[in-house]
Amino acid sequence: MSYLPIQVRRLCGRSFHLQNLVMLATPMFVLWCSGCGGGSTSTVTGKVKLDGKIVPAGTVTFMNEQHKSVQSSVIGSDGTYSISIAPGNCKITVMVPKAGEMGGGMKMDPAKMGAGGKVAAKGTEAVDVPPKYRDMKTTPLTVNVEAGQKTHDIDMKAEAKTD
Repeated sequence: MSYLPIQVRRLCGRSFHLQNLVMLATPMFVLWCSGCGGGSTSTVTGKVKLDGKIVPAGTVTFMNEQHKSVQSSVIGSDGTYSISIAPGNCKITVMVPKAGEMGGGMKMDPAKMGAGGKVAAKGTEAVDVPPKYRDMKTTPLTVNVEAGQKTHDIDMKAEAKTD
């Protein structure tokens, strides 16, 4: 009985030459690598604002509802972000660290850091993003991403304070 270099026997009840197997597997491999042709992405850029003021730090996250893909971008000190994601309808959330919090759940004492009670990017104020903008289930922020590049500024409104 000959082995793989010559032929693979009894595959699907027939004798198959290795060459035929390779010819069948190659297109399937190419489709798998390309994500079945759905691999195109678009770039969305813009500024993040709360009541017209720049949000100087945090993370913007887009969730494509059709492809169930999620992409995030750090918000720059000038409020800008840039995300590459597949075209389609996307929900958007904005997460901003609270004053006094560091990554990894660590806390710091702003008074010891010379910040006088609030921590923010140099020359900016700390921002408190309302909870509805932080959760994919409650966010009203959406955008329809089309092929190519798109500019989309994210304008949020602070919640009315009740005393």
